[in-house]
Amino acid sequence: MMKKVYFAVMATTMVLMGMSVNSGAATMQKYGDFNDNQAAFAGFVFTPDLPQYTETGDPMPQTAYLTSWTYAKSSSGYGGAAMTYLAIYMYDATTGYHTLLGTSTNYIDFPATTNLSLMTWYFDYIPLDRDTQYAIMFVNELGVSSAGGVELDTTNATTNGVIQIGQVKVNQPTWETHFEATYESTTPFPTYVSPADSENNVATDVTLSWTAPTAFTPVGYNVYIDLYEPNLTAADAAWYSAGQAGTTYTPSPVLASDTIYYWRVEALEPNLVAPYMPIPHSGPAWQFTTAPKAVVIVTNPASQTVPAGDTVVLTMDALNATSYQWYKDGSLVIDQTTATLTLTDVQLADEGFYTCTASNALPSSATSVPAQVMTRRLAGWWKLEDPNTTGGFLADSVQTEVPGAPAHIATAAEYRVAVGKEGSAIELNGTTNRLVTVSDSTSFFNFYPQGYTVSAWINRSAATAWGAYVSKQAPATTEPAAPAKGFILTHNASGQPVHTLRTVNPNDLSSNVEADDNTWHLATGTYDAATKTSKIYVDGLLRNQVTYTAHPAISPAAVMFGAELPNGNIAYTGLLDDVRIWTYPLDDQAVANLYTDFNPDIYVCLERPELDVTGPNGVPDCKVDLYEFAEVAAEWLECGLYPPSNCSN
Repeated sequence: MMKKVYFAVMATTMVLMGMSVNSGAATMQKYGDFNDNQAAFAGFVFTPDLPQYTETGDPMPQTAYLTSWTYAKSSSGYGGAAMTYLAIYMYDATTGYHTLLGTSTNYIDFPATTNLSLMTWYFDYIPLDRDTQYAIMFVNELGVSSAGGVELDTTNATTNGVIQIGQVKVNQPTWETHFEATYESTTPFPTYVSPADSENNVATDVTLSWTAPTAFTPVGYNVYIDLYEPNLTAADAAWYSAGQAGTTYTPSPVLASDTIYYWRVEALEPNLVAPYMPIPHSGPAWQFTTAPKAVVIVTNPASQTVPAGDTVVLTMDALNATSYQWYKDGSLVIDQTTATLTLTDVQLADEGFYTCTASNALPSSATSVPAQVMTRRLAGWWKLEDPNTTGGFLADSVQTEVPGAPAHIATAAEYRVAVGKEGSAIELNGTTNRLVTVSDSTSFFNFYPQGYTVSAWINRSAATAWGAYVSKQAPATTEPAAPAKGFILTHNASGQPVHTLRTVNPNDLSSNVEADDNTWHLATGTYDAATKTSKIYVDGLLRNQVTYTAHPAISPAAVMFGAELPNGNIAYTGLLDDVRIWTYPLDDQAVANLYTDFNPDIYVCLERPELDVTGPNGVPDCKVDLYEFAEVAAEWLECGLYPPSNCSN
């Protein structure tokens, strides 16, 4: 059976005791005439305060409490089970319906209901924001989405719409159900504050807290706590506080560790009718789990990339811990025995992976997830041109720019050297034998969620499929819906360079510039963690960018050249030269300099001067020179005035 959201008090009982069930100001809404078109679907998306709805009664407040919802059964009689509830969810246009807010206190027997009859579901004052989108879904007694057939419009374009069976998002945006709804401006129920429903690691000496109902001033509260939800009654609850004043309660004796508890609170309304017994209004039954006695990591230290000389503060939080010890790359950091580690004047030698082990006398210990500390610098530089260095053509030349930096030599079963953009390059033919893998790169290059740049010179013929120049991507696992993780500098089937970041949306950022014409092009991708912005450059110019709402996730894969995945899938066929990776996002000027360093005779125009009106071919060329002077002189000779707008017609 469906879990009850509220311990409801029967409305008839309240009336007999002298209270009106509707204790606040009511707002009634209606849309449609309940007799138009019919369809069976899973849910309807609505915003409480839309101008399309007819509203009567009191104006809708910012927070309104839903108490009833009415549909008309489909005129065809199709759709709906014998036990059909309505459930209210938060709704997001990207992810669909999620986060259950409440379920109706009654169900409708669709097969037993006459076609076109009105069907009303009742709710225990579910708080809704009048300007927020919600999904109201048909669910069965197990809370699983089901179908319901009701009357609706099929040609009304609004910001809402219908979710059909088997869908999680609106796929019929012009369908609008006919309905009536009732909202109250106040609620007779307490609103819980802490602990949150289903919260974990709650202290055993927890203090429960809630806020008072808005429909009346309570004369007290009844509080119930127990190991079993059905026991939340005065007779059975292990902890029961009757008629207490105030909106907090601390159970005594303290709760047991690592245990699930259920709790609920009743607000007591004063009763002016003999025998004057207060009228209880119960909030929902919530649950929480107390913290175990063992050490539990609550917050891990965060990875950080900073300019050399800056300060890094790493902090972790653990329950039940009495001592701490920090480690760098597995080695103990002397005299660092608190939950916070401060690194001042951070230099190359401070880079690494930091963990903290928290312990207690149980004995118990737990170690945090590693936090990577990096300085802003060039992290890898594969020139692919010097056979005399360690690693040969696949050597990492980062130390020529950052002395002392760890080098990550690349390896391949075989490789073919070709003429490069400058010096030599390697030729990739789409086979796994020529797939290049960077050594010791699985963890080290996971700084990219804190910001990074990847660039490569590429040269290939016309493309017919995707192919990755540089990647650090692990495929999705067998875990259901597990996403691929990593970054990729690649090209699409049109030969346009693309910067890809997995686990964010949209993950493929195309340059919209074709670069598959058998000439050398510089492809560059950057990610700025401060703004969550990804960019793609071609030949030193910014071509596209996108801002995300979250950071990409780290990848367990190695850095590779020539394919998107470790098995060689989505391979690149062409020439590759001068691959570089930085620990921070280069700005527009720095990316332009990367291009002009190899093309000193080419000027990259980042911002066109205001007076640039022409050039050698009669079009602006990002320069103000003799071509502009000749243009101005010609216009001046026509009337002798400047600017030409001063000349009369």
